Amino acid sequence: MSQLKTSTSLPNESNWKLFFNIFPASVASQFVFMSVGVINALMAAKVSVAAMAAIGMIGSIFWSFNSLGVGLLSIILSKMSFAFGNGQASQVGQIHRQTYYVILLASLFIIACDLIIAFNLDLFHLSEEMINIAKPFMLLSCVNVPLFLFIVHLRNINACIAYTLPTLIISILGLILIVPLNMVFMYQELPIIGHNPAFSAFTHIIINIIYITVMLAIFKYKNNLYGQLKLFSPLVNSPKWKIIKDDFRLGIPAAFQYWLENSFYALVVLLIAHLGTAVVGAHEAGMSTYSFAYAIAISGSATITSIVSRRLGEKRRDLAQDIFKNVTLFLVAFNIVSGICLIVFRSYIADLFITDNQEAHDIAQNLFIFLAFANFFDGLYASFIGYLISFRDTRFAFLVAFIVSWCIAIPIASVFAFTTWLGVGNYGIYAYWTVFILIPLAASIICYLRTRLKWHSIPDRELFAILKKNIA
Repeated sequence: MSQLKTSTSLPNESNWKLFFNIFPASVASQFVFMSVGVINALMAAKVSVAAMAAIGMIGSIFWSFNSLGVGLLSIILSKMSFAFGNGQASQVGQIHRQTYYVILLASLFIIACDLIIAFNLDLFHLSEEMINIAKPFMLLSCVNVPLFLFIVHLRNINACIAYTLPTLIISILGLILIVPLNMVFMYQELPIIGHNPAFSAFTHIIINIIYITVMLAIFKYKNNLYGQLKLFSPLVNSPKWKIIKDDFRLGIPAAFQYWLENSFYALVVLLIAHLGTAVVGAHEAGMSTYSFAYAIAISGSATITSIVSRRLGEKRRDLAQDIFKNVTLFLVAFNIVSGICLIVFRSYIADLFITDNQEAHDIAQNLFIFLAFANFFDGLYASFIGYLISFRDTRFAFLVAFIVSWCIAIPIASVFAFTTWLGVGNYGIYAYWTVFILIPLAASIICYLRTRLKWHSIPDRELFAILKKNIA
């Protein structure tokens, strides 16, 4: 297979240099978002298991809907990186200004979904204490939807040009602020509104506003770097509906692929809610721990999308394949080490989340074993998703997630969880955590075959003709 090579604006940057410019800051930024949720759960556990379960449950639901926006914006990241690699830096600014409208429309849809859940929590047989915490927490979290999506987009701009130092610095600042802000909003009696652990949602809002303000200031005044992108020339454009329609045409399958993967975990919370606070609390302890590994996986996926799209814009197919392989191996190695640590120290990790319910503590320890194996395959699956998005193969990724997660995994897990139809006892929560392992395993195998049989076999000329459409 021939390899076409063209000059680029930054031809001397190796794959590994781009990786280390993008990945650490992406992880740090993702950790800020994930850590707020985890620290919320840990601090809420000091109030009660019900408080931890309520905040953790809403955090899972909130993230599952927000993942729609993350998937949608991944296509825009692919477009920006391709344009930058193709030597059309100013095109990034044009894409950026149209993304305002994409974020607005996506936010309205996501907030509507959040509100439907918030006003129908009583349908899920939650305790009164859980509802009194979960409902205001979710209503306040709606404010965070456009803020979070805009942060993802700003992060993607930095990833596009492989300059993520601002992302790293601001993310560290956000991490420093989490605990002191939570000490106020979660534990203190606030003027007028009183006391409720749900008010820790204000921590998210404040950190996100600070993040956006500082990042925009850096964009504006570091003109020697960001000037070539023409982000603010002009500040706003009128909507170009053809471009926006194309973003949604390609982005909706990616959005629902992300949502299908993440909503599975949120759906499980609702399905097991009637099993009691101990089971829900243990599940949320497992999901809070999972979020750290997921931050690595989703950052690796976004890094692959950014660098592979850029290399394809440069017509360096060889480098695109190399970075995909190397990042995948990195994620596999990381998840092996972290999985061993998770199993060995599972009792101590459970102690962090659960202190007043031995049943929940014991269940959580068991779930951490399942989690160690699930993380391994999830990292592999995330790599393939990031790679396929670079080729705009979003419909295939969506179909894989839909069929594997919802058409096969949920029905089978529910049968084993709550019935004895197949002649065996019901396994409750453990049935769902078993398919948490099987879903990314099956999806990874299917995505590998798609990559090998289609995208690695298509001729260069035909491939680059298809990808030329990446520039809006």
